Amino acid sequence: MLGSALDLVMAAGHPFYDNDHQKVDTPDYSFMYEDDYAKLSGGETDWNYFESNDDFKKMAQGDVKP
Repeated sequence: MLGSALDLVMAAGHPFYDNDHQKVDTPDYSFMYEDDYAKLSGGETDWNYFESNDDFKKMAQGDVKP
């Protein structure tokens, strides 16, 4: 994923939540490599990482700088 030309990914499968947005005891990295998730969520990529509704609202309003 990190080596691709993607510029937006939404609802790609959060490793710490199931399909009903319930927190799971054991992360599921079948949608994304664990290392990629760590880099993305840790701010080690060129992308913005959003988890909260407020972050998504800011993005929709154009209040997020790349």
